Amino acid sequence: MGGEFELAGTDSASCIAAWNGSSWQTLGDGTNAVVTALALYDGDLLVGGNFGQAGPIETYGIARWDGHAWHEVGGGMGGDDISVRAMTLYGEDLIAAGGFTEAGGSAINRVARWDGTSWQAVGSGVDDKVFGLTVHDGDLVAAGYFLTAGGVPALHVAKWDGSSWMALGEGLNDNALAVAVYDEGLYVGGSFFAAAGRPSNYIARWDEGLAGIEDRSPRVAASSLRVEGMNLAFRLDVAGRVRLSVHDLEGRAVAMLTDEWMIRGDHQVAWSGTDDRGSSLASGLYFIRLETPSERAAGRVLVVR
Repeated sequence: MGGEFELAGTDSASCIAAWNGSSWQTLGDGTNAVVTALALYDGDLLVGGNFGQAGPIETYGIARWDGHAWHEVGGGMGGDDISVRAMTLYGEDLIAAGGFTEAGGSAINRVARWDGTSWQAVGSGVDDKVFGLTVHDGDLVAAGYFLTAGGVPALHVAKWDGSSWMALGEGLNDNALAVAVYDEGLYVGGSFFAAAGRPSNYIARWDEGLAGIEDRSPRVAASSLRVEGMNLAFRLDVAGRVRLSVHDLEGRAVAMLTDEWMIRGDHQVAWSGTDDRGSSLASGLYFIRLETPSERAAGRVLVVR
């Protein structure tokens, strides 16, 4: 188990520990900063994070534990952010991803391949941090803060087919923080509330056949948020603070319609199609985001000029 802790059970354990079925065990002296990724490779444990030391060894962003001692891995990571936040096996290689812009002393943008001897680039990488990796239908899938992969637009999620990066449809309107395969489906989670231009609260499933991302967010009762023309209606089960905001297709907030304490019951807010400065917004599709003490919901409205 990795993370940011100093104790495992009652014993000192710096950011990493192993459970043997009955008690916690330390891995040497651990790391000097947070551990964010773990993977098994060639019989050893590969550990990723934002550390600069593992046990007595100076190693940046990634280290190898052989069951007895710590080792560096090909010179480690470099750049303003050395972190390794996700790892997975892809074929016979280990893929590491995070915030780094160097691996093994070479310029490699945030996704790197370890072949057991040296670090290699995965195309030209991505333009911002990666937080999740998995393999789906033979492709490597990355999720994170990025907007381009391999130099092509890919909003927060992309796949590598062994030779080039590709977007997954229209992508997401905000950051992706995790990606996983479940029951042969590819699922992405994060802070987004729209996938492929459709409302989807924080989780979505990729459907290759439909070339789109399907909403897999928890269902919200129809009475929670109703969009009727430019009138936005909702019901509060409990009194509390309510935030109702308008966002463009890229997830940017363009208007805050209400941010105040409201009593229990039915409420309605009229929107004139303007931003916070009172300027008319361009024609197009906009997302409505409702946050209440008991739930979050999303809808959409079409502005026509």
